[in-house]
Amino acid sequence: MRRPLARGAVAWIEVGGKKRPCIVLDIEGGMAWFIHGTRTKRELAAVCVPAPSPSASCLGLREETFFYAANIGLISAHDVEQDERHKCPPGLFAELCLLLQLKQRAFLAPAERPSPLAEAPASSARGEVRRS
Repeated sequence: MRRPLARGAVAWIEVGGKKRPCIVLDIEGGMAWFIHGTRTKRELAAVCVPAPSPSASCLGLREETFFYAANIGLISAHDVEQDERHKCPPGLFAELCLLLQLKQRAFLAPAERPSPLAEAPASSARGEVRRS
């Protein structure tokens, strides 16, 4: 019998035709927020897990792996097969959850963000800034 899916669980999910390591970040209403890793280094904010390292060993990684907010997704919790042998270390899990918070703020609550136009100074028809 399968153990219930838990936050911090390590799993392997097929993304883009490749099996990628992923960490379950949260579970809501039968859906699991996950982040998958990649060996591709990009010019984006990322959490890097160097290999060899204690964190890489805990996750079952053999190579340096990068986790990006863009690699966060939702999947049915029932469809995730967790790796019973590995669990995300608490410090790394906290860093990955920060990426989830950034993604949720950016995409799930756009009405709560201030409009950039609300803070811009009024300008004249010629593009000059009016001063009051």
